[in-house]
Amino acid sequence: PERLLEVGGIGPARQKLIAEAFQAQKVVREIMVFLHSHGVSSARAFRIYKTYGEEAISKVQEDPYCLARDIRGIGFKAADQIAMNLGIGPQSALRARAGVEFTLQGLTDEGHCAYPRRELAQKASDLLNIPSEAIEDAVSFGVSSGRLAEHPGPEDRPLIYLSGLDYSERRLTWNLREISRGRHPLPPLNAEKAADWAEKRVGLKLAPTQREALARAVHSKV
Repeated sequence: PERLLEVGGIGPARQKLIAEAFQAQKVVREIMVFLHSHGVSSARAFRIYKTYGEEAISKVQEDPYCLARDIRGIGFKAADQIAMNLGIGPQSALRARAGVEFTLQGLTDEGHCAYPRRELAQKASDLLNIPSEAIEDAVSFGVSSGRLAEHPGPEDRPLIYLSGLDYSERRLTWNLREISRGRHPLPPLNAEKAADWAEKRVGLKLAPTQREALARAVHSKV
C-alpha cells in the first residue's frame, strides 16, 4: 500500500484511508467465502458479519448454534444445517444444548411459560434423536450457565424456564406488588351509580361480570 504515494494526488492521509478500507474489505471477503463454503446464503452471511464483525468466523466455528440465539431470521434448523456442514456431529453436546432451548421455545410458542423438566427432556430427545442422558446434561448446563432457570413445580416436577421468561414473571410479580401499594387514584364513589352512569353515557348494557369488574376496579388498584 505504500506505493499508493507514487500516484499523483494521494497523500499520506488518503493512502492510510485506502489501505484501511482495503484491509476491511479483505476481512469481509474472507468471512463471506467461509460462510458461503458452508452453505450460508449471501443475505444471511451479511447479517452474520454485521452481528459479529471480524470475529464472525471464529464465532461460527466455536458454536454455530449461536446464530439461532443472536441473529433474527436464523432459526435452530438453519444453524443445525450449518453445524453439520462444519462437521459437528448430531450427538454433540453443542447440538443438545441448543436443541433443548429450541424445544422449550417451541413449547413457549404454544403458550407454556415453563415446562416440567422430565417431559422437556423427553420431547427434546425425541425431536433431536439424542439419548435422554445427553439431553439431561444439556438441561443442567443451561441452568448452570443462566440460559435456563429451574424452579420447583407441582407434584415434585421441577419446571424449566427460558431465562428471559423467568425474569419476566419475576418482574411482573414486582410490578403488581408496586402497583398495589399506596392510595387508589380515584376518589371514593358508588360503583353501582357509576356503572349506571357509564351505561347511559356509552349507550351499552354492561354484563354482570363487567359491572363486577368496575366495582372492583374503583376500590382496588390491581
